[in-house]
Amino acid sequence: MPDEPALCYASGSVVVEDDTLNAIEEMPFVSFATAETLAKDNTLIVSALLFDRRVIDAHGPFDVSFPYYWDWDWYLRLARAGVPLIASNGAAVRVSARFGSVSSEANIAARRADLDRLSAKHGLGPIPLRNHESIARDRRTETA
Repeated sequence: MPDEPALCYASGSVVVEDDTLNAIEEMPFVSFATAETLAKDNTLIVSALLFDRRVIDAHGPFDVSFPYYWDWDWYLRLARAGVPLIASNGAAVRVSARFGSVSSEANIAARRADLDRLSAKHGLGPIPLRNHESIARDRRTETA
């Protein structure tokens, strides 16, 4: 951990599961974050973060009024405040993707409304509705 308060993040993988929670596909999720990339997409996995308590003391906690994008809102606030965003090597977590999960197709309308609110708060303009699974799929296609 650096001497100055920073947000350290790791990469991971997205595991697509069927309705019985059996893994049917696994894709790498390579996290990368700058103030510019975070203004376009949520490229961090919240369970793969490490940060000193001083980050919260200085910049406040997650805004829980965002049911879906509380993490992304926080990353944007930190990046704009100049908090260093530091990548670690390797994959640290596996996240599941399945119908009915928070970021699944089952919650499109609520997620869209929350994303529009996030965009308005941070002046981001139109942002396509995506999740970590769709980001991983797009990256896999880009590198194929």
